[in-house]
Amino acid sequence: MTEMDENQTRFIAELEFIQALANPSYLNYLAQSKYFSKKEFVNFLEYLTYWKKPQYSKFILYPESLYILDLLLKKEFRDRLDGSETTDKIHQQQFYHWRFFKANEIQRTEEKKKKKKLKHSLKQQENSNSTTDNQEPIINKQK
Repeated sequence: MTEMDENQTRFIAELEFIQALANPSYLNYLAQSKYFSKKEFVNFLEYLTYWKKPQYSKFILYPESLYILDLLLKKEFRDRLDGSETTDKIHQQQFYHWRFFKANEIQRTEEKKKKKKLKHSLKQQENSNSTTDNQEPIINKQK
């Protein structure tokens, strides 16, 4: 295996691992297997923070995995993962995000369009008013 092949294999393996962090069941597995209590594993998590750089993060399909990575760097959070209650909560929050994000995004887009339309309308009205204010008065000449 060439060095390029090894680098590509490592890239893919790390990418898959990072994205697996978005899976609450996998987090539960890691906690139950006591990975979070191993200094080497925590060092590996710290090493993986380079994935937050734009040239790497653009390959990540589940951006919440980077947020989970940040949380895993905190001992307090790792300790809380020992019970399934925390991973259940993460799963629930992900569900609600996936369920409502698109609908909320559509609503925000529609609100922006309405505001833009209103702003444009007000600007036109303002321009119309200023044009009539600058015109000379019309004088009726009677013969």
